[in-house]
Amino acid sequence: LLADLGLRVTDIDPHFNWLPGSVQLPGDDVIARCTRATERDVFDLAHAVDTDLINAPPGLAMPEAEQEIVDAFGALCERAAAEDLRISLEFMPFSRVTDLALARRIVAAAGRDNGGIMLDCWHHHRAGGSAGDLRELPGPMLFAVQLDDALPEPMQDVMAETLNYRLLPGEGCIDLPAYVAALREIGAAPVCDVEVFKDALRSLPAPERARQLFQACEVVL
Repeated sequence: LLADLGLRVTDIDPHFNWLPGSVQLPGDDVIARCTRATERDVFDLAHAVDTDLINAPPGLAMPEAEQEIVDAFGALCERAAAEDLRISLEFMPFSRVTDLALARRIVAAAGRDNGGIMLDCWHHHRAGGSAGDLRELPGPMLFAVQLDDALPEPMQDVMAETLNYRLLPGEGCIDLPAYVAALREIGAAPVCDVEVFKDALRSLPAPERARQLFQACEVVL
């Protein structure tokens, strides 16, 4: 079906079950189902749609020590490398991998060529990050970017905001053109995704949703 439509899957997102103490949620919503997907499920899906990149957020796992994360990420990359797959580590301010600096440290310590970073612009902004931070990153370490935008003032409930109140790229307060310029300066060539969890979009027909997301990203890029 993808081939018939002229579409290509660039990456699989998310693989939650890789850290010690990963939490599996009950229920039938998308996120709950993702928390129960096995590594084999995720690897097989990547092969089926012909992509080599898998995104690995920390999910709800809460390991005690940074070294646990380094070891688990390194082991995941090793298993992925055996199947010609790459892994991007996504940082989230409400997780055990809170910001870009920590994600960079973990990826560097793991020392795997097929391990890199996923930059979600919303997470970077809410973690206090800026375009200047991106200029310090080795370009090849950045595997992928998720484009989205943020409300000028953070909501009290960070989970409600991240799951329901993100904005279209260019619609909020993040200086996304500066992010893009910084990534070009460091020679990064990431996969560009769009990840806008927004209640107002969910009621729209899928083609209209896709049109709005594409046009917003096109302007920013």
